[in-house]
Amino acid sequence: MSNIDTREIKILSDILALVLEEEEGQSHAALSALKARARKNGTTGGALKNLFATIIIDPPKPTRRRTTAGHKADLDEENASLRRHVQVLTSNLQTMDVRLRSAEAQSFALQREMFQVRQSHAEIGALLEVETQGRSRSMMMVYIALFAGIVLGVAAAQLYHAFSFAPVIDRASYLNEPFSNARPS
Repeated sequence: MSNIDTREIKILSDILALVLEEEEGQSHAALSALKARARKNGTTGGALKNLFATIIIDPPKPTRRRTTAGHKADLDEENASLRRHVQVLTSNLQTMDVRLRSAEAQSFALQREMFQVRQSHAEIGALLEVETQGRSRSMMMVYIALFAGIVLGVAAAQLYHAFSFAPVIDRASYLNEPFSNARPS
């Protein structure tokens, strides 16, 4: 009889009680449930008959709680062990709470620092852009001044030569003269 589950016997008895109900719908549903459970467990009518015979011969014994002094000492020891365990868990929880708060504070400080770094990065980028624009403008002015100086220099040289009284060299004499100054071969 030790292999019979008392819970199964309770379910079986509830279903049988519903089968014997006077209301037609409940008894039909309980009978269908009994058939489905028997099919699921592979139970035949003969096996069910043997189960009832076993229950009648050797009914299951109700479980009862021991109230002996040894059992009470075991319970007291188990309670003390559970209290110690609860204290350890409480201590761990408090430690984790402190660590969590510390981590949150550190996270907040890092977020604030990251915001400051981003702000500084943006300011430096703006200053660099202004500096770069200033350099390009000054370099552009240098190039313009250099070009203007060259143009003015060439113009001034041309004006000087145009208005200066330099002796005119007659080059026609060089054209008619044979190569007397030519090098000896």
